[in-house]
Amino acid sequence: MSQIDVPLSPSGFGQTRRADNWWVQPLFVFLGLSSFIVYATWAALQGAHYRFGPYISPFYSPELFGPSGQAWFGAKPTWMPAWVTAAVLILWAPGGFRVCGGARMGCRSVQNLTRAGVLARVLR
Repeated sequence: MSQIDVPLSPSGFGQTRRADNWWVQPLFVFLGLSSFIVYATWAALQGAHYRFGPYISPFYSPELFGPSGQAWFGAKPTWMPAWVTAAVLILWAPGGFRVCGGARMGCRSVQNLTRAGVLARVLR
């Protein structure tokens, strides 16, 4: 059986043979998602300023507890800690989906759209 010797040259940490800036797009995605997580955490723990006229923030929808007459369960109970807002009670479900594998399914669907050329046509 014949063998082929592949010479390996030592390289530095994170060094590749690619000449392009492949890391720019993942960096922007990471920064965008990280900034959204910081904003969402701030908005969820704030517990105020989530209404503007008849409109309600999606983080607080549906309004479970609150001073308005539209809250499902009335005023916030006194025994509930201050950091537990309506957004904290609501956002665990979509947040848990994204953390526990939903993100991987979303990435696969984007890859399939890209392979099919659908995404390329939409982005033109």
